[in-house]
Amino acid sequence: MSFRLVYGDHELSVDLPFEPHVEDRVLALLSKRADSAVPDRAAVEFVQGLVTIVTDMIERSPLPPSEKQIQYALQIARTLNLELPAEVLQFREAMAAFLDEHSPEYRRRRAAERGALGSYPR
Repeated sequence: MSFRLVYGDHELSVDLPFEPHVEDRVLALLSKRADSAVPDRAAVEFVQGLVTIVTDMIERSPLPPSEKQIQYALQIARTLNLELPAEVLQFREAMAAFLDEHSPEYRRRRAAERGALGSYPR
């Protein structure tokens, strides 16, 4: 079974390897939802369940930091002589907190270093 998902300008196809009896029930539920002016309770509950399951799966799997975030955090840690906690390298949320906390000082220090380089007599 394949679903075509349309979200704004995005159109995706998702293959779902359901057993035939499950596939029949999914089609029946979604058809009731689409064909009825008054939503079928089972169809509404099915759709709400799908939303809950997908949301739980996404939120349960935290995103890793981007490669740019990792490189920036490594520069900050080196410059400020900080230990980079493991969770910062694993989780985007921890990375964002680390960058929010330490990037202002990093930028100040880098600006001071650039200013000191420019102040030597020629």
